[in-house]
Amino acid sequence: MTELLTAAEDKRGDLSIILAGYEDDIQKKLYAYKDGLPSHFEEVVFEDFDVQDLETIWDGIAQERGWAYDKAVAKIACCRLAKSAAHKGFGNAHAVRKLFEHTVKEAFAREDFNGELQFKTVDLLGDRPSMSPKLEVVLKEIEEGARWGKIKEEMKRLVRISVY
Repeated sequence: MTELLTAAEDKRGDLSIILAGYEDDIQKKLYAYKDGLPSHFEEVVFEDFDVQDLETIWDGIAQERGWAYDKAVAKIACCRLAKSAAHKGFGNAHAVRKLFEHTVKEAFAREDFNGELQFKTVDLLGDRPSMSPKLEVVLKEIEEGARWGKIKEEMKRLVRISVY
């Protein structure tokens, strides 16, 4: 760190140093090294994208790759991503690309996929939990349980909540 500061002072007109990272990491791990260290750097904060920014990125990727989709699909995807923005590791455009790629894989895996590059809501959200064959088996077992009244009611309530 001392060498970095010396170089920054000695080469002030010729050298630019960019420190990038999470604000708390820079504060705790870097600036804590020496009092006054923050004064040596101009701070530029890059805010996370908002939902509209994320939708613009989603739309750009979709157009570039030839995918069509209902605007609600992009809205749902980007609202979910925006909720993650405050968490460490959220990568804005990278997160959009990852979710887009996941949605593409789900579309290709869909039983009714016919080769048309068109997202459906199910590609993003997955199958309705209430339509799951595994859930049907479990619910049938619970329904057959003679003394499971409270469990039956709670399971029915959870299934109703899961329907979107």
